[in-house]
Amino acid sequence: MTKREDITGKKFNYLTAVKFVEYNKQSHNCMWLFKCDCGNEIILNKANVKNGHTKSCGCYNAKVAADRLRTHGMKQTKEYRTWGNMKKRCLNPNDKNYKKYGGRGITVCKNWEDSFEEFFKDMGYAPTPKHTIDRINNNGIYEAANCRWATQKEQNRNYSRNINITINDETHCLKEWCEIYNKPYDLVRQRIKKLNWEPIQALLK
Repeated sequence: MTKREDITGKKFNYLTAVKFVEYNKQSHNCMWLFKCDCGNEIILNKANVKNGHTKSCGCYNAKVAADRLRTHGMKQTKEYRTWGNMKKRCLNPNDKNYKKYGGRGITVCKNWEDSFEEFFKDMGYAPTPKHTIDRINNNGIYEAANCRWATQKEQNRNYSRNINITINDETHCLKEWCEIYNKPYDLVRQRIKKLNWEPIQALLK
């Protein structure tokens, strides 16, 4: 029979071994009682503590998260709120906007989901308080290649319900063409939706 290693009193990161508790024959885990530097006592797998996989009773992870927030110092900023709200509407089924985002397959790339710093590195500061995050492809996910800071006017032009028209190999949404040709948008859209005119005919007639 292999002699059990005695680690009583030894310290591993934030944890000090107090006493052996039990040996689990099914999982082959040797369970010990440890005392954390924060004062909590917790029973843990000795192997996970020794190899550094478990560093504390859980307070270490909380400390790392708090340190990260203090490091970037942006918890109260527009950019941080944008990051948090983006994740909620894509990943939290209880969020009021989930159906429009996560519910239809819109998600957040792994880099951004795991790290505000990565999100901020890619997006930077919003140019003005009126700018919000916008997906260039309205059916694409939130990622650096598909996102920009945009005004509400710019975002309105990107909605999936917009009508895109190509004239002389140049494509714009209907609202942009109406501005270019100085035509009333509501009238042109009514011609298309209610009178079934072709988009170019409705715009140019």
